Amino acid sequence: AKKMIDLASKAKVDAIKFQTFITDKLILKTTPKVKYQKISYNDKEDFYDMIKKYELTKDDFKRLKKYCIKKGLIFLSTPFDNTSVEWLEEIGVPAFKIGSGDMNNFPLLKQICSKGKPILLSTGMATLEEVKESVNYIIQNGIKEIIIFQCTTNYPALYEELNLNVIDTYKREFPSFIIGYGAQVIEKHFILTREDKGVDYQSSLDAQNFIEFIEIFRECEKSIGNKYIRDFTAAELNYRANFKKLDVVIICLINSISPEYRLKNLIK
Repeated sequence: AKKMIDLASKAKVDAIKFQTFITDKLILKTTPKVKYQKISYNDKEDFYDMIKKYELTKDDFKRLKKYCIKKGLIFLSTPFDNTSVEWLEEIGVPAFKIGSGDMNNFPLLKQICSKGKPILLSTGMATLEEVKESVNYIIQNGIKEIIIFQCTTNYPALYEELNLNVIDTYKREFPSFIIGYGAQVIEKHFILTREDKGVDYQSSLDAQNFIEFIEIFRECEKSIGNKYIRDFTAAELNYRANFKKLDVVIICLINSISPEYRLKNLIK
């Protein structure tokens, strides 16, 4: 886990999110694997044992949070049961992430809401009505800061399954929340190497690809800009000059070059 924190720090992400669960409260010993896990993982190991070996203790998470702080990262985690919620509250998290499978687990939502912290809500497999119901429930329980994720619960998801237009639907339905193609929060799974054939390694980026992904994302951030059309770039400013009233300008020495420079106020 610390190696993954090191990689996240090297990639210059803002936060790293873990999963906090007690296996016996999460699944039954007879719970079968889903299709993608059968394809991508050791088929001889049952689902319970596969999940159990990734279970961490409260003290483990305390140490991981301290290490995140040392590396300049925000520590987050998704709780899957009531005990895990209390652990994370005691350890100290700035927000709670709710996985798609628990977005309509109202007893768990109620306990998370009682902590009074922002909520990051995944919506995989949910209908719009179910999303509305969960969001309204969260609001009714006192939480106004909600980030909604459009998720596709298939690993790896096919392009035709992504349905990114749902983001626009969420934007219309929940205009005050952080949603949209210009979203401020993106979650991406990553692994250290392709040899780490974990639960969803097929949809995760390895170390080098993860670093490249963050670099591209940071470049995209720079390109967003702001809503003001009349901002000029540094290069554009090199080709501009400020004229004072009564300055004499020789029109034949002036050319109009893209982007347009208006001369109508100079020509009388």
